[in-house]
Amino acid sequence: EYHKIKIFLRKDIIIKHPKIEKYVIDFNELEKHKDEIVGDDCFFAIGTTKKLSPNKSDYINIEFNLPVKISKIAKDNYVKSFLYISSGGANPNSRNLYLQNKGKAEKEIINLSFEFTAIIQPSLLLGNRKENRIGERIAKFIFKHLSFIFVGRLKPFKAIHANNVARAI
Repeated sequence: EYHKIKIFLRKDIIIKHPKIEKYVIDFNELEKHKDEIVGDDCFFAIGTTKKLSPNKSDYINIEFNLPVKISKIAKDNYVKSFLYISSGGANPNSRNLYLQNKGKAEKEIINLSFEFTAIIQPSLLLGNRKENRIGERIAKFIFKHLSFIFVGRLKPFKAIHANNVARAI
């Protein structure tokens, strides 16, 4: 139902559609692109891993600062809604840096008071990835084979396929 979809990427992807405009940008230079972050809805789904960003400050920049900066630009440009893909267990007071960053970003985004804000908190995502993450492969195996125990209060921690998250969004 969108007339145009702008996708901001770190690196190019192979996708062609008449409604899609791709912008391959350096997210450290957001100011150069702030006038292009306009529209009705903004979806944010960028993240990293400690393996890809071992420097703590780079990691925090991607997991916390980047979503907050983009949400502020979107708000300043009168974008009506912001949808943030966070993480199950996100908590600004967590001892886990990943969950702490996600929780802090959620709080900042909510405080911007968009007309509509959605915080999506999927558990472990299932699906194919280009990177080989051994710890994640082990977790996926465990979560997949023990999924029957994730009922009641544990249901939010049940692994979910990335395609199902995308459909829900």
